[in-house]
Amino acid sequence: MDKFVVDLSNHSCSCYFWDLVGIPCRHAVAAINYKLENPEDYVHPYYKKEAYVTCYEPEIVPINGQQLWKTSEAQSLLPPIYKTPPGRPKKLRRRDADEYVSHVKLSKKNVLMKCSSCNAFGHNVRSCKRAKRKNTRGTSSVGGSGSSRPTTTAGGSEAQPVPSMSQGGGTRLTSHSGRPSSTHQSGTGPSSTHQSGRRTSSRLMASQDLGSQASTS
Repeated sequence: MDKFVVDLSNHSCSCYFWDLVGIPCRHAVAAINYKLENPEDYVHPYYKKEAYVTCYEPEIVPINGQQLWKTSEAQSLLPPIYKTPPGRPKKLRRRDADEYVSHVKLSKKNVLMKCSSCNAFGHNVRSCKRAKRKNTRGTSSVGGSGSSRPTTTAGGSEAQPVPSMSQGGGTRLTSHSGRPSSTHQSGTGPSSTHQSGRRTSSRLMASQDLGSQASTS
């Protein structure tokens, strides 16, 4: 059982309720009743009627309303510029220092962060300098110029260029890498020579037919 020391002469108790509030606590009331005295005599004077009357004894002079206030010639004060703080906006109210805090969730206060990339303490992955170095190395190797070597098939032989028709009417030879290797315009190259040879052979055949018809007649 807890024991408390009461000092009636100094109006104090070891529970410190009487010292802070000014009203006797239950331990002091028990001691006062043991002495057959009135507990109201041990209440602080500012709780009594005399203190209330002396507080409001002077006259309270009314003041003018806000519309009758004097206007100041000084520059009007503006509210401070609002800056959006970094991070997720806080939606919960700020708790007081003596307010009860739920102990269901662990607090992250005074917890040292650990980076999941380099396993070092004091920072996280977003502010990790080693991860940024790795990313810069990867981008420099990926962003380099492509090789101009021809692609090879599974058997080891080089891929042959595939001809494709262009908008101008000519044929364009493209390799498997997607780069055009050479272009043949319409009217030039081997295709035009084949067409001219066919025309001359057809003319010779027509002249031979006419000569044979003339000899028979």
